[in-house]
Amino acid sequence: MALAWRDTPRNRERWQQLQNNTAFLQNEEARKGSLQCHYCDKGPLKIYSWNDFRGVNAPDKATADHVMARARGGSDAWDNLVVCCTPCNARKGSS
Repeated sequence: MALAWRDTPRNRERWQQLQNNTAFLQNEEARKGSLQCHYCDKGPLKIYSWNDFRGVNAPDKATADHVMARARGGSDAWDNLVVCCTPCNARKGSS
């Protein structure tokens, strides 16, 4: 059973962030030809759809990492994002 999406300000903000991150990853892939982790050089990384649960913790999943974490005042602007694999992004956390 799928949960219904609730139209709340927080959910709308998260949806915008997901769309921005996907656009960033697609732009980087088109620009560079393939995606590699900024931190460990693992690649090629794959872009999984945000609702493709097979890729949730996949080690080859490309994620958009905030250089300066949002929790520390960083923005969602593309100049504050780098391509990162899931393990490196999890290890980095909000530091």
